[in-house]
Amino acid sequence: MRTIHRSRTVALGVGIALLLGALPCSADPAPNLAMLPIRMLDTSGEPKDQTSEHAARLAAMAQGLSARLSAKGCFRVVGIDAEGLARSCPGNEPACILGVARANGAGLAFVGVIHKSSTLIMQMFARIVETGGGATTFSRELNFRGDNDESWQRAEAFLAREIEDDRPGGENARTCAKK
Repeated sequence: MRTIHRSRTVALGVGIALLLGALPCSADPAPNLAMLPIRMLDTSGEPKDQTSEHAARLAAMAQGLSARLSAKGCFRVVGIDAEGLARSCPGNEPACILGVARANGAGLAFVGVIHKSSTLIMQMFARIVETGGGATTFSRELNFRGDNDESWQRAEAFLAREIEDDRPGGENARTCAKK
């Protein structure tokens, strides 16, 4: 697995500094991170309907990322369920979605989309954005091979490490990732 694109921003405020690792997690409470439902776009054209398998893998990935990101105390993950989000934001407007995350107490939101372009090729677009203004604080585009539980779990573990290890301008490694 390799990272194709890295986007780094300057940390703004203590919450973002904590997210990017400029301060130890114990300096202030961990920021609340809304785990929005991960979405999928399947343009592979495969004849077999994999809707239920993909739904299970998307849910497992969101749960796994939530567990990994909160385990070291760097984030307090707030789960946002897909049905409630669909009722609140039927048009999927970004401002509405970020408003729901804010209303649930999150200053940051994880946004993920997986694109399956063929039987073997999957790409994930992952962002962490501020719920107040939508500024991106973390961005990765990842490729992974295979559409099975093992490949999805490897992608989840890799992405969690990328989020934990992210550092502003290549400076100090994340204190949280070392706990």
